[in-house]
Amino acid sequence: MSEQIKQIDEIILHKNEPLAKELESKPDEIAQVLLNVEKIVANSLTYPQSRLTDPNLGHWDIYRDSEENKSTISIPLSRPLMARSPNLDIKKGVVAIDFGTKSTTVAVMDERSDKRLLRIGAGEFLKDDATKEDYENPTFMYFADIDSFWNDYHSGKSRPLTRWRDLSVAYEPKREFDRSRDGSRFYQYFADLKQWAKKNTKTPTNIVDTRGIRPLKNFVDCGEKNFNPIEVYAYYIGRYINNMMDGIYLHYVLSYPAKYPKNVREKLKESFERGLKKAIPYAVLTHPENGKDFEVEISVSEPAAYAISALKEYGFYSSKAFEKDKEHYYGVFDFGGGTTDFDFGVWRKSEDRRYSVEIEHFKSGGNNELGGENLLELLAYRVFEDEVNQKAMKEKGCSFSEPENYKVKVPGGLETLISSSQQAQKNTKILMEFLRSFWENAHIFGEKTNGASSEFETGSLQLTLVPEEGVDCVVTLKFDAQAMLKVLEEKIQEGVDQFFSIFEIASEKMPGLKKLHIFLGGNSSRSRLVGEAFKRAIEDYADLGDKLEFVLYPPLGTPESEKLREELGLNKGTEDYSRQVTCKSGVVFGLLDGLPSGKIKVIPEVSQDEEAKFEFYLGDEDFGCFEIIYDPNEAVGSEKYCIKDYVGDFILYYTKDPRAGEGGLGIGETRRMPISFNTEQEDGGVYVEILGPSKIRLIAKKKDGEILEIQEFDLED
Repeated sequence: MSEQIKQIDEIILHKNEPLAKELESKPDEIAQVLLNVEKIVANSLTYPQSRLTDPNLGHWDIYRDSEENKSTISIPLSRPLMARSPNLDIKKGVVAIDFGTKSTTVAVMDERSDKRLLRIGAGEFLKDDATKEDYENPTFMYFADIDSFWNDYHSGKSRPLTRWRDLSVAYEPKREFDRSRDGSRFYQYFADLKQWAKKNTKTPTNIVDTRGIRPLKNFVDCGEKNFNPIEVYAYYIGRYINNMMDGIYLHYVLSYPAKYPKNVREKLKESFERGLKKAIPYAVLTHPENGKDFEVEISVSEPAAYAISALKEYGFYSSKAFEKDKEHYYGVFDFGGGTTDFDFGVWRKSEDRRYSVEIEHFKSGGNNELGGENLLELLAYRVFEDEVNQKAMKEKGCSFSEPENYKVKVPGGLETLISSSQQAQKNTKILMEFLRSFWENAHIFGEKTNGASSEFETGSLQLTLVPEEGVDCVVTLKFDAQAMLKVLEEKIQEGVDQFFSIFEIASEKMPGLKKLHIFLGGNSSRSRLVGEAFKRAIEDYADLGDKLEFVLYPPLGTPESEKLREELGLNKGTEDYSRQVTCKSGVVFGLLDGLPSGKIKVIPEVSQDEEAKFEFYLGDEDFGCFEIIYDPNEAVGSEKYCIKDYVGDFILYYTKDPRAGEGGLGIGETRRMPISFNTEQEDGGVYVEILGPSKIRLIAKKKDGEILEIQEFDLED
């Protein structure tokens, strides 16, 4: 028998560990507790009895190299059990994680280069046959008792016996939230992990558990002892990946949001390192060789990772792809749940003998408002603001919330119905879920049909909503399908137009450009409205006499994608959902293919070690239009630019909308910031200095260079 699998007569554990206390208090249930550790912690699998009795198996949590000491306790066993060193179960593979706004995707590549997706937090549903959606793990949490969870979490150095009943993630809390009509528990659910990461304001984000309100620190300010939901989410991912059935992985790679400030990206990496490491057995972390192998790296941006998958899936990863064209220019329109990202670059055969091809990214952009969930929130608001629906809501004592991601002009009289209360936000979420099938099938409502085929076409919706006081009530709301379809079409077309505005800038770095391959990514790109918007934009280019060829590729994993792949003579895609490369999973598969040790050399526009670029246009108002006074695409280094030829009060307008560079953008589509100085000086000027991705410094100077005043602003606040 190996010395790393041994039969024991007593269990030696640190006395402060929750597992030690649990076993000590239940001497007759020791085997049952040990077989259910994953169930207790993560509502996951239960190990078979053989885990404790088979001489070739054994249990990690009762294995110990060192002898008993003052900080340990010894728990005698009524019958011997098998203990196993976790160092026997180290895997040589790599785990890729795409931490998304709405869902998080996880994939593993083993030593045979086989890549597959993992289900996280599916609980009892792991027993069911998997569906495609099962691998899109909700970025979602539920707080029952944060203090209890956090105390257990810090009770040991690794694999603590935390309790699922205290804090749960992913599918189960998401299902509970969708079913619940209890508005008073709204803040016990937390779905804004990624948005919170970027938030940096003086106003704290408050979460709630059964004990009461708990303010969260800004993400970048979270210390090791401060409750950090992202670290906890990473810990749960680690618990699902590393277990006695599947082994232990030590190499992790994360996608990174290139537009996030550097300090946020670094904090994301740090949080995932701490959370994932907490899920790995201490015997592994302290092993002289294995402990050094633990690594979390951030190597490829999200849209860039998807570009790799799309180029491979559509036949560009072959020597044949370079027989005619030595370079292939591409653009990615990554339309996700919370934002839309653009990425432009070139795919070419590598001259470096270590690689087969290289992908270089030289321009990115995006729309922080355009996302599938944000569109649903906007639709819900448009339904609620209808005068007929306002009356119905008032009669039932129901309120709703203003869109968080879209600026809207609130009509007079509507103020009494708009609230930030839990009940109001719950009502908005209820309607959003109700409208999801409309959004996902919106193209149908633009087609001619014989009579009403759904409740959306009848013009009347019935929902059970939550009043500010009292019990749930049924509210009948008017619904104009064509008006809502127009809202979707306008917002999507706006995003597509912004894509082409960024392309105009990127094309300056595309010598000899004759063809642009456009890849649609993100679940929201599956809407036919996206393809239709691109076709209109491409037709507009043709009408202008531009001979440039645009090739639009359907989102990966769709029937249209499979049809095109068949036409291109490519192998039929797998029917195994865990191995399908889709418009969502393409990011994690691209991360694995883009590893530094692989055959694809990745040359980023902004590396993980660099600060994100300042993308705001600064300007003035001229007859109702935005007039640029600072263009981020023309700026050089940290040079200070004069934006006013006098010192005095003025309004600074700003926007990230790339259409600003083309002129004619309405001033109402920008944001405004009043600037006030303590002095006025005709013989002087105001200069801007860029301090970060969203931070600026305004410097008021006299003509002779004397500095009068300095002010700093964060345009994201």
